[in-house]
Amino acid sequence: MNLRVGIAVFVAGLLMHTSIHFAIASSPMAVWIMTYNVENLFDTVKDPVKKDADFLPLSLKADPKIQAECRAMQKSEWRQRCLTLDYSEAVLAEKIKRLGEVILSLQGHKGPDVIILQEVENLGVLKQLADQGLPHSDYRAILLEGSDYRGIDVAILTRLQPLGDAHLEKIPFEEKAMKREKLANDFREVLVQDLALPGGDVLTVMGVHLPAPFHDASLRQQALAFLKKLRDQRGSNRYTLVAGDFNITRDENHDLGVLNQAEKDGWVVAHRLGCYQCKGTSYYPPKKQWSFLDMVWLSERMSPQSKETGWKLIPDATRVVDNGSKHQRNKQKTPEPFSVHYSKIKGVSDHFPLLVGLTRK
Repeated sequence: MNLRVGIAVFVAGLLMHTSIHFAIASSPMAVWIMTYNVENLFDTVKDPVKKDADFLPLSLKADPKIQAECRAMQKSEWRQRCLTLDYSEAVLAEKIKRLGEVILSLQGHKGPDVIILQEVENLGVLKQLADQGLPHSDYRAILLEGSDYRGIDVAILTRLQPLGDAHLEKIPFEEKAMKREKLANDFREVLVQDLALPGGDVLTVMGVHLPAPFHDASLRQQALAFLKKLRDQRGSNRYTLVAGDFNITRDENHDLGVLNQAEKDGWVVAHRLGCYQCKGTSYYPPKKQWSFLDMVWLSERMSPQSKETGWKLIPDATRVVDNGSKHQRNKQKTPEPFSVHYSKIKGVSDHFPLLVGLTRK
């Protein structure tokens, strides 16, 4: 095959893929779902219960009680940020604007149909994101206050109709592990919400933000066992989707075979069926290592290989969203965390979002 023929074949294949993808995307029987850790989406008001002193305007940080909260933080960089960061209304507005740019870069500038978010302080700031960063997108905002001591919660924005009320499922971590890892106030519950798919089917969405990688892997293993239990309780004929920040690093997956076991347990791991060229959603500079901390897992009946009629994952539509905003990545093309230094604002989030598509076959 000569060069011209090779290029023609490549372009034809690309156009065919694009046209198929467009046909699916514009179909009324397609649904797009994204998970996104938005990195410390706080409002600018002091919560009387939570430890949110670092994300406040400097005008409030003159309060001795707030300064004491800052100085009580374990790491020096956290203390420094807490004492010096001017997290003003203008900074929050820019954070929301940049998140909106990323989200609205998808699906004809409408954004995905469902977004599972992590690190959102409360329902008020979630509604700010929906109203100011995602205007005319018709999202319903869902968030229930959880147990995390900082107040970072799991949330959902959805254009699909919610069915019934959302609720939180507390992960039953072993008490000894909780004490050993000092996890008593440093974990997030599972946010569960049923949604109406086009045509009347029901999709159960479980939003997660599992314990951070510096906590022992056994905690995440316990959480995964609990998610399987929640899925199995609903029966194999249900459409179930788990999405969020699993905090499972590349090394942990390699050493413990986490995703291999997940597939044996009847989960469809979205990025393992598509997204073959994707490096990951999070980058750890000391190890120069990418990880899929952010994932979407689906019940087995949603596998493209399943012979059962119904809603399926679109494998080649799975993608890491890494170019939705000029602020989203740095020169190394890794996630640029959101930061403020001498009034100069950088980045969007220290995670890239993951997008998946579902269609009915």
